[in-house]
Amino acid sequence: GLTHAETAVGKALALERPPRVFTCGFAGALNTALRLGDVVFETQDETLRAQLTSAGVKPAKFHCASRIAVTVTEKAELYRITRADAVEMESEPIQALCRSRGIPCATVRVISDTAGEDLWVLANEIDKLSLYAKGRRIEEADVQRVASSAREANIFAMVDAIAEKRLPAAMRLLH
Repeated sequence: GLTHAETAVGKALALERPPRVFTCGFAGALNTALRLGDVVFETQDETLRAQLTSAGVKPAKFHCASRIAVTVTEKAELYRITRADAVEMESEPIQALCRSRGIPCATVRVISDTAGEDLWVLANEIDKLSLYAKGRRIEEADVQRVASSAREANIFAMVDAIAEKRLPAAMRLLH
């Protein structure tokens, strides 16, 4: 969350001054135009903006929240109030720390849930899978058999591909 991110990054920046900082992870969509697996960013640094845009990452406005937006109604209200495209939970203090030290910083997030997706449904799907697996490791075949809508995107592999600048692989994993 916010406090942990601020403390950890503050300690790291006290030890060394990196040439740039990326805060990467997942975000929930507030804007209905964003789709599952979209990679979005926010930065005040023009060089990072140009590099991320040329890599196919979409510019977005983030809202940094203290808790997860769970329901479709809650997401719609956050969008109405903030006009942010996505919500996440750590970037604001990291951006502020970097800004105060003159370090270029970008927040990069993969959309993990859409604005029209109720996370209670996802939690129920996970519960169903856990009951079905009866303590054993859940396999893809279990998801295909039990889950109402199986997601095939391997978000973690896609984030790794982006970080390693393997854009064709990232795009393949996205689609």
